[in-house]
Amino acid sequence: MADDSPPLLFARSARVAVDDVIAIEDLSVTTHGDRVLLVGDVTVLFAALSGVPLLAASSESPAGEPALAGEARVVSGELRLCGLDVGEQAHLGVVGFAPLDPPVPKAMSCIAYVEWAARLAGVKPRAANELAASALGKVGMLRSAARMCGTLAVAERRALQIAKAIAHDPQAIVAEAPLDRLEGEAAGFVLGALAAATEGRRALLSAHRIEPGSTEGTMARSATQLVFLGETGVVAEGPPASFASEARVYRLTVASNADALRGALETRGLRLEEGPSAERRAGTKGAIHFTVALPPGTTTAPVLEAASEARSAVVEMVPLLG
Repeated sequence: MADDSPPLLFARSARVAVDDVIAIEDLSVTTHGDRVLLVGDVTVLFAALSGVPLLAASSESPAGEPALAGEARVVSGELRLCGLDVGEQAHLGVVGFAPLDPPVPKAMSCIAYVEWAARLAGVKPRAANELAASALGKVGMLRSAARMCGTLAVAERRALQIAKAIAHDPQAIVAEAPLDRLEGEAAGFVLGALAAATEGRRALLSAHRIEPGSTEGTMARSATQLVFLGETGVVAEGPPASFASEARVYRLTVASNADALRGALETRGLRLEEGPSAERRAGTKGAIHFTVALPPGTTTAPVLEAASEARSAVVEMVPLLG
């Protein structure tokens, strides 16, 4: 990525509504590098980026699917992808999207599905067919080109979405939780498809959570930046090296005596890192988000002991990594 390239994702006080309901209150973030991994629930954010309406959760949907259904749109603030205004949909021509397990036409062949996506992006018919075949080949699905979409396994459907995302040869792709609930060979297959599809392209990826040693952990290590998202927005961010892979990283929400807690933790060899913003939550006036990394084999007991010693009100402690 050139030094003068705009951030892959930029938000400043962005508010996103699903129909008439505010779903993201105040998002501010500036990403760094050309391969960014968002960790947390990005369903509404990615719906706003893609312009594809959210569907109501079904009995087949995994836990964590959105309760809201409808169109996600930016209603105030600023949200940009590759420097282009998301609210005005200026980015759609240069970005490809691979949503998490969207409905697909069961009786349509894989190549017809990817070709259709290229046509929707403005590619002419002959070029669309060639690009569809190339995209399927890149993600390891060329032999399945004639198969009906309804016959694909989960990992194959994920690769199909990645192929659809690159069918019009975009500058960047956005892939929502491509490794979610996948393990072993299936996860490896999708990871390989993702690596091939993002070669020479910028990529905004997501994961619900990162487990050390998992395939999602491998995806995290190849990122230029990790951004952890919580209910109130960004709670921690930085290069992968700043989150030791063998450590257990927790987000703390501290309502009082944060400086005393920092000192008490330092005497125990632990470092309290402040999040990118001091965001407030209902019922925790003035609360600030921090992160703390615990060495392997360490429990949360030292954190609780330090909080008691410092008389610091830790109102929330949530694992982010590990």
